Amino acid sequence: MLSLATLRSRWHAFLGTFAALAAGVALLGATGLVLLATEPRVPARLARADLLVQAPANPAVAGAWQLRRPWSQAEAAELAGRLGALDGVSAAVPDVAFYAQALVGGAAAGDAEDEPQGHGWSSAGLASFGLTAGRAPAAAGEVVLDETIGAAPGDRVTLLTAAGPRPYTVSGTVDGPGEYPAGYYVTDAEAARLGAGVTQIGVRADAQAADRVRALLGDTAEVLVGDAMTAAEPVREIRLRELAGLALGMITGLGTFTSIFVVASTFAFGTHQRRREFALLRLVGAVPRQVRHTVYAEAVMVSLAAGAAGSVLAAASAQWFADVLAGAKIVRPDLDVTLTWWPLAAAAAAGTAVAVLGVGSACRRAAKVAPLEALRTAAVETRPMTRARWAGGLLSALLAAVMAATLTGAGAESAVRNATVGAAAAVLSMALLGPALLPPLLRVACRPLTRLPGAAGLIVRESSLTGVRRIASATAPVMLTVSFAVLLVGSLTTSQEATANEEATRVGAGVAVTAVPHGAGLSREVAAAVPGDAVYAVQSTVYYRDEKGHWSQRSISGVSPKALAAVTRGHLKLVAGDLTRLTGGAFATRPDLAEANGWRLGDAVTVRAANGADWRMRLVALVDGDNLPGGGEALVAEDAVYAHDPTALIPVVFTDAPRAEVTAALAAPGATVRDMVTWARDDGGFSTLIWTFVMILVTISAGFGALSIANTLLMAVRDRHPEFRLLRLAGATPRQVAGVIATESTLIVALGTALGGVVSGGALLVMRSALADMIGHPVPLTLPWGVITGIVATCLAIALAASVIPAYRASRHSLATS
Repeated sequence: MLSLATLRSRWHAFLGTFAALAAGVALLGATGLVLLATEPRVPARLARADLLVQAPANPAVAGAWQLRRPWSQAEAAELAGRLGALDGVSAAVPDVAFYAQALVGGAAAGDAEDEPQGHGWSSAGLASFGLTAGRAPAAAGEVVLDETIGAAPGDRVTLLTAAGPRPYTVSGTVDGPGEYPAGYYVTDAEAARLGAGVTQIGVRADAQAADRVRALLGDTAEVLVGDAMTAAEPVREIRLRELAGLALGMITGLGTFTSIFVVASTFAFGTHQRRREFALLRLVGAVPRQVRHTVYAEAVMVSLAAGAAGSVLAAASAQWFADVLAGAKIVRPDLDVTLTWWPLAAAAAAGTAVAVLGVGSACRRAAKVAPLEALRTAAVETRPMTRARWAGGLLSALLAAVMAATLTGAGAESAVRNATVGAAAAVLSMALLGPALLPPLLRVACRPLTRLPGAAGLIVRESSLTGVRRIASATAPVMLTVSFAVLLVGSLTTSQEATANEEATRVGAGVAVTAVPHGAGLSREVAAAVPGDAVYAVQSTVYYRDEKGHWSQRSISGVSPKALAAVTRGHLKLVAGDLTRLTGGAFATRPDLAEANGWRLGDAVTVRAANGADWRMRLVALVDGDNLPGGGEALVAEDAVYAHDPTALIPVVFTDAPRAEVTAALAAPGATVRDMVTWARDDGGFSTLIWTFVMILVTISAGFGALSIANTLLMAVRDRHPEFRLLRLAGATPRQVAGVIATESTLIVALGTALGGVVSGGALLVMRSALADMIGHPVPLTLPWGVITGIVATCLAIALAASVIPAYRASRHSLATS
């Protein structure tokens, strides 16, 4: 009852805690609902299949990342014929897939990463969608595509394929699910020409057919029925789900930490303000345990109300949150969030746990208040530093010093990690030791203010020095917010710029030719049209049995003699063998991969190629370097790759020709010409993804930091009403009182920004030095000043609004209540 009465009379003191907990619960609840919505699903283009027959997987790899070696198209057709002859089976359709994207407005439609979008028309019978206009394709130059692309029957579209960009006539459209283009459906003969091997066969059958299919196939294939068909979901969705789990986990962790920080700081400052109140309770007979229970009860009551509000907010904002993440390509674009009660209940329970954890220190401090403090009349802080703050601050400072000492001689990765940990420890140390560190800083910072006309500067200095605990409590969230933002964003921009410059220098070309935006790669036809000394590698995949008898997957790069010579002159070193023999079925690889697989020079290895055919390869050379051309784990001849993988694509073509000449020579659509630094900065959208995610983290951190700043200053202003009355009695106007408070708030933000900037700036300098050692040349420190300025300006605006407005209103009525 006492806790409830306190909440009613001092509700304003708990607004920050309520807001922080409600925001934390909303974040946790929305995150849980989004994660639930990312569960595996059967692809819409296979949803009408009653069961799926998939190519054999590697039993040593569990879960969705099982490797499946393909059947050849002939093997798949023969197997489908045997399946179709079974009782209860009405159709068995091999899904022949190939790379295809429509060129729309200079960009490729959809996202073809990891999954080919082209299929034969027979596969359309397995999809949950159907024709909305037109008819099925009847000739090689006809295509049925998703109506969202904007083409109608009879229109001409350009399709990007591995064989090159080709014009097609739209014969019909389908109503795809909307998350990606539903696919591009051509005649089965055209799909066979453009496609490679087959990894799955869709079967339409009755409920009893599954057992007969399993009996026929034995262990030569995997049969998926019902919910098990979700294993056929696209690889991109598997990766997005894993990325979403990682990203949402980090968001949840940050939200939890910042919620605990706001709750802890709010109750700690509130406990300091209420010492006389707790002393009165002790004076009338309350024991320390009862005082602790009173504060715990206040926290639990606030958390229950915040949990209810946060759950409602989570339910209302979950779909919007999913759309934001989809825009950042962290979740799939069509994610549909379904409201489920238990993630909201779990988030509300977590909010109560956060409140109890955050208030623990304040409870212990409240229980230690002596009864005689009720007789104290002075409001001067006599002991702003406690033993716990000294111990925590000094230990954090020691950790920061240890991390700094380990930087000398450490590798680049260790230096970056230690600098980050050291910066976090230094910020925590400054936050804990603030009441002891701030007085000398305040004297220096306030010196110019005391020289201003009037007494405002003197009042700010004396008020700040007298209320060091108040200043430290308000400075800490500013420092944490600024340091987190500068360190996170600054390290990202600096490392990206360093990596881009290093990559552009390492390649040593003048121009890079890549696919159009959202395109998966270049065809051989487009690459051959690049003028000058053009160098490229074509990528493919092979499957082979390792020494344990398990099938393994390896990426390979097909290079021309010209490309191999250019790379060899650069960063590729011949360890053994002869690269001039890299023709036909020969291959080269790194010594460590050869040793891991027991391969020696001259050994022959039989692999399954992407078209499902067996390919006998012979090891002719061992090479060493940072990366093999094209990112593959083995080098083969370019012609050999195209002979075994008609769907192979080229990520980038480098040339020494002038950019204008390259642009003029590429008359065929589907290519983008860029300078080397611009190319190096673009890593397929991954940098944009990371940048967006980092900005989400910074926004969350800044939001909780703003709550802490606002709540601390609101509580402090309300506690200073007697001070405002004294200033008014001394002749100050409400505007002058507000000016004093505005100056003090600006001083708080300036101190927090300076301290946070010093710590994070030092860590960034260490990171820059580590990156320079790693890549071998100087690295410029790149800071996004716009983001940093925006965060500081937001902190200042929040601080002024939370302090000046209530101070002005209080000072207007102070004489009437004195």
